[in-house]
Amino acid sequence: MRYYIYLLQIFGGGNPKIHEIISAYGSAKAVYERVSSGDMTLIPSNRVINAKRASLETSDRIINFCKNNNISIITIDDKTYPVRLKNIYNPPTVLFVEGNLSCLDKSFSLSVVGPRRPDNYAIRLAVNICSGLAGCKTVLVSGFANGIDSIAHSECIKRNQPTVAVLGCGHTIEYPAHTFGMRAQIKKAGGAVISELLPDTECCGGYFKFRNRIISGLTYGTVIVGGYNGSGTIHTANRAFEQDRDLFLMLPPDTLDENYTKIVEFLRDGANPVYDFYDVINEYYETYKDLIDDTHLDKNRLSSFSVISAVREEEAYDIIDESLGNDGVYDLTEETSFIEKDVIKEIVDKNTIISEEKIREMPSEKEIKLDKSEDDDEKPRRRREKKVVPPEKRFVYKARGEEMPKLDYYDGTPKRYLKKKKKASKEKVEKKKEITGVTSVISDIDTSEMTELTINVLSVIKKEESVTIDRLMTVLEEDFGALSESLADLEISGIIKCCPGGVYVVL
Repeated sequence: MRYYIYLLQIFGGGNPKIHEIISAYGSAKAVYERVSSGDMTLIPSNRVINAKRASLETSDRIINFCKNNNISIITIDDKTYPVRLKNIYNPPTVLFVEGNLSCLDKSFSLSVVGPRRPDNYAIRLAVNICSGLAGCKTVLVSGFANGIDSIAHSECIKRNQPTVAVLGCGHTIEYPAHTFGMRAQIKKAGGAVISELLPDTECCGGYFKFRNRIISGLTYGTVIVGGYNGSGTIHTANRAFEQDRDLFLMLPPDTLDENYTKIVEFLRDGANPVYDFYDVINEYYETYKDLIDDTHLDKNRLSSFSVISAVREEEAYDIIDESLGNDGVYDLTEETSFIEKDVIKEIVDKNTIISEEKIREMPSEKEIKLDKSEDDDEKPRRRREKKVVPPEKRFVYKARGEEMPKLDYYDGTPKRYLKKKKKASKEKVEKKKEITGVTSVISDIDTSEMTELTINVLSVIKKEESVTIDRLMTVLEEDFGALSESLADLEISGIIKCCPGGVYVVL
């Protein structure tokens, strides 16, 4: 455990370089022994400073802090590590967990995500889907953001059902604001709040892209409600597609609107369209019937559920005769006929729909009011200045007025913020470094507002016709995070698309 946290001090969460260096040296402990002795051969130049500052003493302080604050630490080698998550590309080496992550082990689980500011139709559909799934004892996984994510978690909390929130920051950071109370409710309902980031890691836009692979990787399928071009939900959909998970999407209000071209592409490529809750549950009911509580389901709307309802016994036998190809005449004097009738009657009784009086009504749908004032768009947006948090104020919970243990943790803190993408000025565009014999192949594409890395990524994809992110890392010698940002920008711009297996091609 302490060796994995040592690697987090160097590389941060979500970095696939951790897996590469462990594979090269054989184990996390072997990496520590080589790096601590001064071997920086496999350490990227931008991580050398972190490598020199990282230490096992810092790992021990982090472990002690988590132990004192009821934060479990699960490494990829632990038996309790989620099996489905372990099988994705670049699985988290460490998960910091508050609550009970084992709620996923013997339950059916789905991810539900969407934009932070959905329209009224998306809100109504999200409540319909999440309410129905929670009523079936389904564990919902989401990103603990405002909007659709909040609906997914709150519908489970209402029914005292487990839900899993995947943070884009460390556990001591209250993001979104005023949500420590909701975290406590999730834990009380038997769910979990998890993060792959060290506990004092501030929220940063780049981390959300890494978090999305965890959301889709934990579950059997992902439901996108209210997605549109440019929203983070498109990135989550791509990750689910790469991980060979089922993908469900709300139909856009206007399929000809250019804001929904990505959604239409996913639907054409085989994603499941969603009109209401039953479009989701019908995909899984027959296969995972033992994990799904069907007490409140309308059996008439389950396409995979064969029932004979509200018919007299004689009519039921007529239906069965016709389906079996019999002539409709039974010799009831024969003992075998009585036995056959008894067996068929038992099947009919088991599949007869429960009367409406015995079915409890589902909770009524309520529109969730989002924290958004009517004049938000009129207020000028000011960029907050980054504040350097002194060591003595780190690892302190700021909610509910409770004093938490403080921890001096500055020696091994990795970079608190990912480098923000810098757009090149027009003067710098002419000086961009070209890859020999490659950049010329994109002369037909406007690259005036692209960064140097984005141009190089596009050049490699177009020259080789189809590449994976691993191939890009090899050719361009860039880390996973920077390449992910460039690929996401190109996808959002409609220049490239991600195909099954994580293969990127130019449109």
